[in-house]
Amino acid sequence: YLSITRNAAIIRYSLMPYWYTLFHQASVSGAPVMRPMWVEFPSDSRTFAMDDQWMVGDALLVKPVVTEGTKSISVYLPAGKWYDFYTMKPTESKGAEYTVDAPLDKIPVFVRAGTIVPRKLRVRRSTSTMYNDPFTLFIAQTEQGQASGLVYFDDEHSFDYQTGRYALRHL
Repeated sequence: YLSITRNAAIIRYSLMPYWYTLFHQASVSGAPVMRPMWVEFPSDSRTFAMDDQWMVGDALLVKPVVTEGTKSISVYLPAGKWYDFYTMKPTESKGAEYTVDAPLDKIPVFVRAGTIVPRKLRVRRSTSTMYNDPFTLFIAQTEQGQASGLVYFDDEHSFDYQTGRYALRHL
């Protein structure tokens, strides 16, 4: 269990630039960081009553496993192209349920086509030691080869961002 927990923490830390960007957006626009499916897919009525999966920002679809002993789980992928977070293997969905592997060491996560997710991949013990690490951009292209995203960063310790001392880059 220790290695499973460690790997989950490594993934969480690698996504810190994405989380940071989402929290900046939330502070400016009020958009929730973790969103019900219907927020991102308001024309898909199947998402209206979903309470067992959600979006993190507009890019990541998360389907948590909450039942002990589960080896696979059903996840609803709205219409469009989705990439497995771990392998970047694409799935073209028509807006349907898919059964995916869900071993104890893998939380089902999918990346929405057309998005860019900034990450930092060097394994560190804290976010402060990650500050100068390079960004790695996970680009989930559409069929037309397009994708966009944001990355926000500041000095990570002061309130200088309130006076405009930060960078927000559109990718």
